[in-house]
Amino acid sequence: MWCQSSDGSDFVLTGQQPIPVVIDGCLNNRRELCRKFELSANTGAADVMCRMLSEMSLPGVLNLLNGSFSGICMDESRGEFYLFRDHLGQKSLFYALTADGNCYFSNRLDYLISMPGVDLSIDLEALGNYFALGYIASPRTIYCGIRKVMAGYFVRISRTADLISRRYWQPNFIPKRNISFSEAIEETRGNLERAIGRCLDNYSDASFMLSGGVDSAVAASLLKNEYEVIGVTLQMQGGCFALKDIDKSLGMRLFVLCFFAIDLSFIFDAVYCAVKSVEKTDPKERVGVFCRKNKKVGVITNLN
Repeated sequence: MWCQSSDGSDFVLTGQQPIPVVIDGCLNNRRELCRKFELSANTGAADVMCRMLSEMSLPGVLNLLNGSFSGICMDESRGEFYLFRDHLGQKSLFYALTADGNCYFSNRLDYLISMPGVDLSIDLEALGNYFALGYIASPRTIYCGIRKVMAGYFVRISRTADLISRRYWQPNFIPKRNISFSEAIEETRGNLERAIGRCLDNYSDASFMLSGGVDSAVAASLLKNEYEVIGVTLQMQGGCFALKDIDKSLGMRLFVLCFFAIDLSFIFDAVYCAVKSVEKTDPKERVGVFCRKNKKVGVITNLN
């Protein structure tokens, strides 16, 4: 079960084990956490968090997680559950409390809209924010009855529909440092290498979605000496290809996904297909055709 500490700032697991946990997303430091808590390297993210909760408070656990994630952990004995969202809000998590005492939650707003009893009247303050700012800030949504967990927060909801929202993380702003430009370059390079390396912990190769811009190209170039770097980029049929020389400048294998369809909702499935094909395809051959619902929607081509 969960109990609140005397100062009201922490939530500590004190009873029944294990506590049910569901996570949507990816933990970049999952293997690092497996080593720290003496778990098998292939232990899933939810099981890793269960193990951590047996020793640490919920805010403490969430602070140690690194990645894009949202999820829920439940205290069945007390009828309480906790919704949580990653530090920067890369993953969304919505919830709705109804007048008859039901609570719905989902990472998709359209799912909650279809639930019975959810108040779908327009939140006029949120609408005003949208026109003024160009977006609706959490925890509001366009609907009065639906709220979003804020980035770096968790929300506790009890059986009686009492709700507590708590911040578990916030950025640490440090004073400007008195270092030279060359020192700043080296420190930035080191920070980037450590951040990217943490995401690729113990993997032998790395796959990058290349847009043709600076960010993805820099990330790929920083790791090309330590990993077998594979690049994947996108092109709509008939469009120009802006990355024709990037494979030569970065010294990496580059694959192009040329799509015949405009709907790219399946794009991550296609990228996964391309990367997996790399592992078993002769570098000089075309990788193959990507299909969705038995319809050809794209061709995956090896440029090298």
